[in-house]
Amino acid sequence: MKYRGLIIIGTIIAIGEFIAFRLWIYNEEPDPSVSIGELIIIPVLFCANVIIGTVLYFLNQRHFSRLFFINSLLAPIIFHFVWTSWYAGWTERNYTIYSFTMRQQKYELSISKTADYFSISDVTGKPNGSTTGLFRGDYKIVGDSVILMDGQIKMILVNDKLIGLPDQPNEIALTKTTD
Repeated sequence: MKYRGLIIIGTIIAIGEFIAFRLWIYNEEPDPSVSIGELIIIPVLFCANVIIGTVLYFLNQRHFSRLFFINSLLAPIIFHFVWTSWYAGWTERNYTIYSFTMRQQKYELSISKTADYFSISDVTGKPNGSTTGLFRGDYKIVGDSVILMDGQIKMILVNDKLIGLPDQPNEIALTKTTD
């Protein structure tokens, strides 16, 4: 019966950590370039809980010290879950991506939802998901069309078709891979 109160307190702490981690990560909106931060944050969470648990143990608060020792394992797991769930939808939140094939080459058109830029990359057989950037520039929306501008090159995206790609006189049918 005495552990029932600790279980309730532990559950409240775990729920509080989940909410705090989620608010922090979703408020900061980190991009994938800072994902290595998880390698710093997780050990800090673990060590902080172990230190607090050790201090409480020596202050004869052994029930609470057990909570922090358990939390030293639970907090990093909760953080990792929230962190990876943020990145799971990162591309869909930030880009509209189209794919197309031309002359047995696979290409990808990425249009940013957070800024006014686009890129067209060759994604054919590149190791580790790397790509070769072909065009990169700004875009503007005019009616139901998207005008893509890379220096002097001007292309138009309308009705899931790309018009004006250099060395391609015909319109190119695109397949939307994200929305």
